[in-house]
Amino acid sequence: MRVSSTTSRRAAATRTWQISRLYTTARTGRRRRRCATRARWENPWTSLPSSWWTSRSDTERSSSPPPTTSRAVDVFKQARERGFTTAYISNGNATREVLEYIRPWTDLYKIDLKSFRDKNYRMLGGKLENIVNGVRMVHEMGFWLEIVTLIIPGFNDSDEELTDIARFLAGISPDIPWHVTAFHKDYKMQDPDNTTPQTLLRAAAIGEAEGLRYIYAGNLPGRVGRYEDTRCPDCQATLIRRFGYRILEDRLSAATGATRRFPESG
Repeated sequence: MRVSSTTSRRAAATRTWQISRLYTTARTGRRRRRCATRARWENPWTSLPSSWWTSRSDTERSSSPPPTTSRAVDVFKQARERGFTTAYISNGNATREVLEYIRPWTDLYKIDLKSFRDKNYRMLGGKLENIVNGVRMVHEMGFWLEIVTLIIPGFNDSDEELTDIARFLAGISPDIPWHVTAFHKDYKMQDPDNTTPQTLLRAAAIGEAEGLRYIYAGNLPGRVGRYEDTRCPDCQATLIRRFGYRILEDRLSAATGATRRFPESG
């Protein structure tokens, strides 16, 4: 799938915005390293290429990889030849064989971690154990991994469950970005209330308390404060300032040199 129009590029960016913490230099193909404050590099979407290559797995199924993976690899091979970054979006169900198959061609891997209660996953037709194992395998195999949790009132929004999710992720690596996003009523799902900004802020605070260093509260632009931004986890300098998907300030791209320092870093 080659996305070439401005509208399509924006749609692709919207679909894959979670996996935006790293980008490759098209000329060299090398991954850029962290700045002196160890904040993560990211693609602020200000220089989205004329074509963006991505493949999306079926996140509604408990067996997402097989039917999509071969097609994704075919696309990703062509994308890599042209210097593009590739992203795979999954519900977390995976086998080592599938991951080994896509690993040479996949830069970024996003997993929707919908809950940390097995009964909730069984309601959705899956098993928590499979997702937990999938998250661990993806990280162990060196994918750029980011996690998204859609917080639904009455389903997965308790302090206990959010703490369990954050603690699990921090136990794998405190550098895994965790995105907490807001549910809103739509179509036939009209029963739960819409998720409030306060709930997202509570989840973000829980994540910080458990040691996660990169937490983002999404899809409520202007209502979640600093959690829309990318900050250095050490000095808390704001490096990428956002409003929704808009980049208001990009200090990473503006800085120069192989090692970038900011006044707040000392």
